[in-house]
Amino acid sequence: MNATTNSYTTTASGCGGLPTLLLIYFIVCWVINLFKFLGCDFASPYEEEVIHGIGVFSFFGSGITAWL
Repeated sequence: MNATTNSYTTTASGCGGLPTLLLIYFIVCWVINLFKFLGCDFASPYEEEVIHGIGVFSFFGSGITAWL
């Protein structure tokens, strides 16, 4: 074996999939918010429309507002 070759990988093990899982979570929440927002009646009171509108127009906000 040559001294310059390395058979080990340089990736970190354990939490490598966490960013991917978070991205999938936020995408799913954004889609849920979009469907809930489109299903609103847009009549007074506008509480539901505001909550889901925040989730649709704020990608990271959808992680919270999708479940309200």
